Amino acid sequence: MWAFAPGAFRRLRHPWTARWLPLAVLVASSTLALGASGLVFASMRDDERARFENAMQVARDRIEARLSAQFALLQGARGLFSASERVERREFRAYVDGLDLERAHRGVRGIGWTPWVSRSAVASLEAQARADGVADFRVWPERPGEPVCPLVFLEPADARNHMALGYDLASEATRLATLERARDTGAAQMTPRIRLVQETDADAQPGFVVYLPVYRSGRTPASLEERREGLLGFVSSPYRTHDLFSQIFGSETSPRVAFRIYDGERVDDAELLFDTMPRDHLDASLHAQETLTMAGRPWTIVFASLPSLDVGHAKLVTAATLAVGFVASLMLWLVTRMLVRALGQAERAFAAQSQMVSVVTHDLRSPLHAMALRAELLGRSASDPERTRETAAAIGNVAARMDRLIRDLLDASVLEAGGFPVAARDVRVRELVEPTVELLRPLSAARAIDVRAVLDPAAELVHGDSERLQQVLANLIGNALKFAPAGSEVEVVCARDAGAVRFEVKDRGPGVPAEHMASVFERHFQVDGRLGGAGLGLFIARGIVVAHGGRIWIERRDGVTTFAFTVPDGARQGAASRSSAS
Repeated sequence: MWAFAPGAFRRLRHPWTARWLPLAVLVASSTLALGASGLVFASMRDDERARFENAMQVARDRIEARLSAQFALLQGARGLFSASERVERREFRAYVDGLDLERAHRGVRGIGWTPWVSRSAVASLEAQARADGVADFRVWPERPGEPVCPLVFLEPADARNHMALGYDLASEATRLATLERARDTGAAQMTPRIRLVQETDADAQPGFVVYLPVYRSGRTPASLEERREGLLGFVSSPYRTHDLFSQIFGSETSPRVAFRIYDGERVDDAELLFDTMPRDHLDASLHAQETLTMAGRPWTIVFASLPSLDVGHAKLVTAATLAVGFVASLMLWLVTRMLVRALGQAERAFAAQSQMVSVVTHDLRSPLHAMALRAELLGRSASDPERTRETAAAIGNVAARMDRLIRDLLDASVLEAGGFPVAARDVRVRELVEPTVELLRPLSAARAIDVRAVLDPAAELVHGDSERLQQVLANLIGNALKFAPAGSEVEVVCARDAGAVRFEVKDRGPGVPAEHMASVFERHFQVDGRLGGAGLGLFIARGIVVAHGGRIWIERRDGVTTFAFTVPDGARQGAASRSSAS
């Protein structure tokens, strides 16, 4: 058999709790099931992320390897010019033809030679080119100024490349800046995204050019001044980006991830070089952005996952985990419902017990009131006035004490039954504190204790039950007067506190031992049983404060014990009334 103490199902006696507890269990267990399935899915997504990053690294490595191989062609061309005082057009053509650019290096428009000369050498260059068989060769566009960097060789000699022969690279600021950077660094340098000279309106593509400097000594001079003085010219390669990147992965039309390449260090549609991302895949589950620097020029590459990288079984496993979790949640819900029903009988028995206590205490109040009335009459009509008055006063005190005890028992019974009604309205703080202090004046005077009220003018109104709040104050002040040293002071402080009014009762008594401070508001708790009482005062005080939507606590600092509680600020609550559960 199971045995239940009243506290074991206190909350179950509340109809709302009994009705919604099974649903709360269902919601909590379902939340756990969702969390478990989320963890499973997150784990599988981590696996997808790892495979995505691996595929992204493979793609990046292929881009770097392919471009490095393309740029290596320029090193060979530079060796050709470094090894000969004068390279003939036919020699250069034979060298480039041997590279088989169209088949082995698709995307490379060609390899060219550009001397770095003064304007006085232009006529000689034009004459030499025409003598080599380029009858219409001329340096263009015509312009004043130094230097002149005409494109003298550009192989293979197809129609597109023929259009670019003679073009003065120094006439364009972007190309000139790249040439000067290559000259000064001694390394290959890439232009920003440009339109190639040999590009036509048909099948136009973005492009870029890579320049590698050639020096008279055949090697790269050590100092900047020597590099500028010893510059002979540049070997170069123009690239059409669509032709280059569509073949960069061999037979694959794209890597395992889609990518976009932008010139520069940021994503800018105006600087887009190449794009393999399907238009119906703009919302890919995984994205990443990296910067790749080749030949002195930064590129921004945006990667996105393709459907082949999605976790194929993640959704299935997650759904299975979620289904199992929901089945377990339903089972817990059924078990909880059965448990609530099993506790129903114990709950009803406890309710009957509470009702009996309420009836008994209520019935006891009638003869006590009669006793008090008769004691008053006795005091008025007795032949020995002094003795009769003393006896009557004793009877009255006993009756008043028993009445307070019964009132406390009734309040405790109401609290145990699950609710504590309050008739809330706006009440002036001064009307709560001053009458309560005056009521306890005989007790404070008997012990020569000064009760001092400190009221904050800003804390003018509270929203609550005047009689009940005075009951709380009377209990706290009364306790302070019992334990404070004779001749000391008890201070009652009221102040605003974040939308509420905070009441504090302070004394310099021995206080509550630290090990009992957590239990001070429990039912039947007493610091010193010799002082009498049922130990219900603070228990009821807490119930009243909680019913008002406030909180109550105890603290001790620097020898001062403070009981404090909060009540909603009447200025914020208005004149509305409400009823709260304890």
